[in-house]
Amino acid sequence: EKARNALAGLHHQLDHVGDYYTAIDLAGKNARDLLMKLTTLDLHPRAFRVGMVAGGIFGRANATLWQMTDDESPGGPAFRLFIRWSMADYLWCALAEAGREWGVPEQIPVKGERLTIG
Repeated sequence: EKARNALAGLHHQLDHVGDYYTAIDLAGKNARDLLMKLTTLDLHPRAFRVGMVAGGIFGRANATLWQMTDDESPGGPAFRLFIRWSMADYLWCALAEAGREWGVPEQIPVKGERLTIG
């Protein structure tokens, strides 16, 4: 409603797309390293800092990444990935596979399809 009121009198189109995306949160001292396994985005702390947002490819999925807290925060950095709901299962499983070296358990795709990351 606030957006509609702010745009009153202006030519505009306003659509609700909240159900179109899923958010996946990652946090911890290895979160940045895990993400770097799946993307070519420069996620080094000097290049990608708290508050920054970037779109990119993660595995084979388009997603938008937002860094919510910095590396010095208790528990390490926190990130949120926004992805189309139709690709969320794939990305969830790809993130789990990328995190296996840190003890993330294997995830099985909901529909049983074969996971292909690279």
